[in-house]
Amino acid sequence: MKYSDKFNFSGVQTSGTTAVHVEDEVFIPWQPSTWTEPDGSFLSKLETIFQSTILDEIGNVVSDAQKANGSLEHRGHVVGLAMLCAIDTLSSYAFLDTEKEVCETCKRSDGIAGHYIKFIEDFFPDSYKPFAKAIYKKYRNCIVHSWNVFEVGMLPGDEPIEMQGESLIFGLINFYKALQESVENFIESAKTNEEIQKSCLERYTRLRDSAKP
Repeated sequence: MKYSDKFNFSGVQTSGTTAVHVEDEVFIPWQPSTWTEPDGSFLSKLETIFQSTILDEIGNVVSDAQKANGSLEHRGHVVGLAMLCAIDTLSSYAFLDTEKEVCETCKRSDGIAGHYIKFIEDFFPDSYKPFAKAIYKKYRNCIVHSWNVFEVGMLPGDEPIEMQGESLIFGLINFYKALQESVENFIESAKTNEEIQKSCLERYTRLRDSAKP
């Protein structure tokens, strides 16, 4: 993991819980036990958590792969999995109450689909919105449950999302940029949308309360 020197505390690089005491009032995004009580800067802290533990982490992997390999070839499944699962997390903050449906891949009752699809439709760039259901069912579910994709494709570059013949295709770099934009749009919307604020607060509080000191 690569982090800014701003958070370079000796012996405190563990993600999650740590046996090392962290000074009171020190906020370390990847250590939930240091997450503060919600206050007027709550959304700013939440954005920092998303940036540091999701976008920066994925960006580090992308950057390292490009330096070592010249592209994301033979890194696609790992990077794709991380980004597709990141939407799970982001959407779980944005929308808590959604209807369940049945996953076509594993046939289990699925409480994720509703808020996952809605997150893409509400916050992703316009070019991605029409494909929200396909991204969930044909990318997310297939990658998470079966590691590979079977009806769609991923390219290693900045290719825009589009139909090529009967297959939906996008470049992983383009998808990463879209994910970054979605976080910006999500946080901006949360500043004025009370329902999203309430959902974020409930999710944040529940997770914070579960953290081991």
